[in-house]
Amino acid sequence: MFDHLLRRFPEHVTAIQALANVDATMRSILADYEEISTWLAVHDGSATPGDAELEHARKVIRDLENEISGRLEEHNDSNS
Repeated sequence: MFDHLLRRFPEHVTAIQALANVDATMRSILADYEEISTWLAVHDGSATPGDAELEHARKVIRDLENEISGRLEEHNDSNS
C-alpha cells in the first residue's frame, strides 16, 4: 500500500507500519504521499521545464517527507 514511501524510508518500515496502525493522521499523510508520488511517477517524464504543477507536487512531497521524518523521530524517541 505504501510502496513509494517504503522505498524512500526503507530503514523505517517497521516504524511506519506501527505508526500507520495507530495514528489516523499518519495514515492520511502516508496516503497523500503515495498519491502524489504516483502522480509524479506518471507525469515527471512528460513535464516541461518550469511546469508549475510538477514543481508544486515536488514541494508537497518534500513537505510530507519532512513531516514523516519528524513523526518517525518522535516514534523512535518514545520507543528508546
